[in-house]
Amino acid sequence: NQRLLEAIEQITSYSQQIRVAIEDGVIEPHEKAVIDEELYQAIAKLQQHSTLVYRVFCVPEKGDARECAAPGAVASNFMEKTNA
Repeated sequence: NQRLLEAIEQITSYSQQIRVAIEDGVIEPHEKAVIDEELYQAIAKLQQHSTLVYRVFCVPEKGDARECAAPGAVASNFMEKTNA
């Protein structure tokens, strides 16, 4: 839940930047850059949170461990078996 709290704090910061930027009725380029960065950080923190939740609470998918191996490792292992 720490990541979720961090995401909420980031969304709060994003919202504050929006309020400051629109006070004068125009969002300046430097304000847009700050808003974009705050938005990016908020999205990143939400994604980190969801990744952790899924990693902890989802049942792992069954799969072949070779799917995770580098192609060379699988190929060399296959070649060893066929050459034997």
